[in-house]
Amino acid sequence: MEDTATDTEADIAAAAAAAAAAAALAASADTGADSAALAVPKAMTEGTILTETALELDKAGRIQVQRRLNLLGYNTRGVDGVFGPGTRAGLTQWQYKNGIPPTGYLAADQLGALNAMSETLYVNWLAANANSSTTTKKSTTKRKVWRGADGCLRRAPGNARRHIIRGQSRYCNRRRAGKI
Repeated sequence: MEDTATDTEADIAAAAAAAAAAAALAASADTGADSAALAVPKAMTEGTILTETALELDKAGRIQVQRRLNLLGYNTRGVDGVFGPGTRAGLTQWQYKNGIPPTGYLAADQLGALNAMSETLYVNWLAANANSSTTTKKSTTKRKVWRGADGCLRRAPGNARRHIIRGQSRYCNRRRAGKI
């Protein structure tokens, strides 16, 4: 749990540093151009499977790419760390709208441009989700139902009525209805 907290704090610190660098870049550029156009250089390397493999993105890196694309409005159909058809479609849309050859694969300069474009959104998302845990704790409470000798699900033995739970046991529902 402590590793998750320190990783989140490190991610927030790294994202804040990158946002400051992007802001400095935007401040040094002409004031007439918008910040999104500044983030994407005119000549980008065309992404191929080889350029993407050379990035050596682990699952956390792929999740970050998917999250950033979603934050920019390009649907990846899930943030799971797998570059499937949904991620390829979202990446292709992002490349096309930014004047990059739309191959669906990343290159190093494209990854840098994606990070620069989404930095503010990503930092805000990290800050908003810093307290949420990525793992859910399994409930340790006992169930309040039991199966009777006849195989029907019933309310917990502590319940005075102890009646069959409707909709949970097909056999018992049919028996109660008189069909068996």
